[in-house]
Amino acid sequence: ISHPMGMGHELPPDIPLFFAGSPKVGLGLYNSVAAALITDFGLLVAGIAVYLVTTRPLDRTGTWSFWLLIAATVLIAAAAAVPALSTLAPVAFILLWP
Repeated sequence: ISHPMGMGHELPPDIPLFFAGSPKVGLGLYNSVAAALITDFGLLVAGIAVYLVTTRPLDRTGTWSFWLLIAATVLIAAAAAVPALSTLAPVAFILLWP
């Protein structure tokens, strides 16, 4: 249940609002890479802002671990944005062949 609710803005309008036969929701932002990235980045920034306003770290570990989590999230998202290795492998093989 949580995944379709969280991805409703990304997916095309094919997610039923309640049960079968109910209105279907979805903005279909996957059709536009720029719109999807802007929306996802905006949600990430909003989540960071809410967290920073509502919580305070108890020590330096809390501060460092939060920013390391954010860095890991951004790195994972960046890694997912590049083409899959199966499409890069032939290109790398051709370009790197001596």
